[in-house]
Amino acid sequence: MGFAATYTQTRLAPRTSHLAWRVALTSDPEQQRVKLREGLVHRAVGEEVFVLMADSTVHWLRNVTAVALWEALAGAAREGTTLSALSMLVVDRFEVEPARASADVTSFVRTLAQRGVVEWVSTCPKGPSTCD
Repeated sequence: MGFAATYTQTRLAPRTSHLAWRVALTSDPEQQRVKLREGLVHRAVGEEVFVLMADSTVHWLRNVTAVALWEALAGAAREGTTLSALSMLVVDRFEVEPARASADVTSFVRTLAQRGVVEWVSTCPKGPSTCD
């Protein structure tokens, strides 16, 4: 599918810590919720999406699969959505095998998380540090 390869960033944003990714994977990764960080501005131009971060970094999504995933993330607002739901969107819309969709979605979301575009929604009642 290769949609992650069509993700372009003009300037690297600070990476999230390894702890943040480890916390996200403490429960079933497919059910972990992810959402867009607050303060992003995004605009669709034709079949592409441009995302402006608070630090003026611009992300450019140039492929229909990446744009579909972005739209699902944007539509999920505060509650976020699961990797499983994003994977099913790819399976249903693009007729991809579930295992391939899951791997590609995980890679795409990991890239967005490392660049500070998305954040994990804590499912821990007292915060992420209590989920170890």
